[in-house]
Amino acid sequence: MTNEEARLYHNLALDTLDIPNVTKIGKVIWRHLSHYKSTVFTIGCGGSAAHAQHFAAELTGRFQQDRRGYPGQALTADGATITAIANDYGWENVFKRQLEALGKPGDMLVSFSTSGRSPAIVEAMSHARNTLQMTTLAIIGDRESAAIGEAKHVIRAPSLDTAIIQELHTVIVHMLCRTIDDQHFQQK
Repeated sequence: MTNEEARLYHNLALDTLDIPNVTKIGKVIWRHLSHYKSTVFTIGCGGSAAHAQHFAAELTGRFQQDRRGYPGQALTADGATITAIANDYGWENVFKRQLEALGKPGDMLVSFSTSGRSPAIVEAMSHARNTLQMTTLAIIGDRESAAIGEAKHVIRAPSLDTAIIQELHTVIVHMLCRTIDDQHFQQK
């Protein structure tokens, strides 16, 4: 695929992104943060781990306007914890085990995945939803996957191309943050 073809596919995917759904879910996240005093945990593998860290950073820091920090925590950032859990319990448990220690009912788990098939993602989503009674959100590509079955909320990046999905995940993060900020400042 040439860069021009990639741009065309990117624009087509962006034009078909379900923005009302992204906005609705951004409001759900904001309610969890502001009314329920929840922590939003984020997970992902590979490039999606970077998206998880990016979203958590925007929550605890700020997006475009100064506001109080919200509790967001990326479970992808602590190399010692991740490798210890992977060594002792297996890679599929790296996020699940951290949620066992840190998560509580009413918290939220946001997973980023281009495929939605990573065992580590699916195990964490299942544990969060079924055992910890957390609200789960899968931000994924346009494939059917096991992660969808474990998610209360789903945002699909409308593409099957991994690079385009990852690019759209960045756009989705910013749309969610914009919605959270809008809700925050409407309350003031």
